[in-house]
Amino acid sequence: GSMGPLPAGGIRRHRGKDGTGRLDGLSVEEKKARRKEEKDRRRAGLAPPDALYPSGTAFVEMVREVLALDMRAVRERRAAAERKRFETYRVVLCDVEVEYSVDDETKVCVMLGGVAVPPLGSP
Repeated sequence: GSMGPLPAGGIRRHRGKDGTGRLDGLSVEEKKARRKEEKDRRRAGLAPPDALYPSGTAFVEMVREVLALDMRAVRERRAAAERKRFETYRVVLCDVEVEYSVDDETKVCVMLGGVAVPPLGSP
């Protein structure tokens, strides 16, 4: 089978003729744990086929598009730099809390980071 890229941890995933992935170099317990992690990620919507976005890059692009809308309160958008209440802002998108800042002159939003948060019970 063909070899995919080397993932974190140095274990190569090989694809057999039947298309199934095999985790070579792991113990039976490690393989079970890895499969459970993958299953949990799929169920959480973080990995295909249940992921909301096909890749991390696509998710980041969606975040950029949302931040470009500048959803700060009107008083924050219009206030002089010295009267701003916050230096950074946060928004939760798809169970990821994104921290960002806004340049006062150019109004360009800059992502500073993101952290997974527990899913909301209801929107």
